[in-house]
Amino acid sequence: GSGFIAAHVLETLLSRGHSVVTTVSSQQEAEATLQAHGQLPRDRLDCVIVEDIAKPNAIMGTTGILKSVQQRAPTVKRVVVTSSFAAINNVYAKTAGKVYSEERVAWEFVEKKMLSFTLSVINPPLRIRDLITAVAKERCPLTGNYGYVVLAHVLAVEKEEAGGKRFFAVSSHFSDKTIADIIGQEFPQFRDRPPTGDTLASGDYPADGV
Repeated sequence: GSGFIAAHVLETLLSRGHSVVTTVSSQQEAEATLQAHGQLPRDRLDCVIVEDIAKPNAIMGTTGILKSVQQRAPTVKRVVVTSSFAAINNVYAKTAGKVYSEERVAWEFVEKKMLSFTLSVINPPLRIRDLITAVAKERCPLTGNYGYVVLAHVLAVEKEEAGGKRFFAVSSHFSDKTIADIIGQEFPQFRDRPPTGDTLASGDYPADGV
C-alpha cells in the first residue's frame, strides 16, 4: 500500500466502502499507512509486512499470492494483477500478442488450476497526472492518467465481468506509420527517409508483432 499506484488504489477502495489488508515493507510504513487513514474504524484497514521482496519466499510473488489465495482464502472471488505495457509491447517480438514474465505465470496458473476466483490484469503505460498544456491537453499516446489506472484496478475488483480479461489502461493509441506520415507532411525534404507501410486500424497488431 506504500507504492505510488498501490497507495491510490488503497485510498480509492477505502473511499468506496471496502475493507482492505495491504502490504508494506516495514513497521514504520505500516504505522504511516494506518495513521494516514486514522479516521477509519480499525477493522477497515490492516497491514501485512513483506520486508524483502528478494527473499526466497517473496521473490515468487505472483504465484505465491495466487497459491495463498487458493489455499487460504476461499471467499476471495477476484484477483487483480498490476502488469505493464511492457508485457504487451516488445520491440523484438516476432509474434503479436505475447505475454511475459509475471503476467504469463499468473495466466498459466489460472488456466491449470480449478480456482474459485477470477483473474484480471491491468497493463498501464507511463503514469502521469493531468496534462495542462494546450498541445497535449486532451490526450497523450502511450501514457495513462494515474487516476484512470487506479480506477481500472478498483472496477476490476468490483465488476464480475472483468474476470479473465486484460485492460490496457492507456489514453490513446498511435502507430509508427502515423509518425512517418507526419514527418512527410511537415518536413517534405525527409519524406523518403521513413519506412512505408499500411495504416492499421486502432488496436490492431502488425503481422510480425509490435
